[in-house]
Amino acid sequence: MTGENTPIVIYGPWNEDEYAIFERRCPKCGRLVRADDASGAHESAGESLVHPAKKKEPPPNATCSHCGRVRMAFLGWTGIDEGGNTDA
Repeated sequence: MTGENTPIVIYGPWNEDEYAIFERRCPKCGRLVRADDASGAHESAGESLVHPAKKKEPPPNATCSHCGRVRMAFLGWTGIDEGGNTDA
């Protein structure tokens, strides 16, 4: 996971060296949120603009100081870990 003052949070690795990236902003008010220590990859699976998965709403994964429990926006997958290392 990344630092408290960065606008993204990275969880993983899930499959080999894949990491899930979330935006640490409240979807309601835009404030930076406190991300949970873990966020399951299954919560991000199928989050696609082109072919969204048909499933129930994923649970909240962060806390906003103003709005309470919220769901951070899933940005995508990366092969870069927190230290900036890649598989290549």
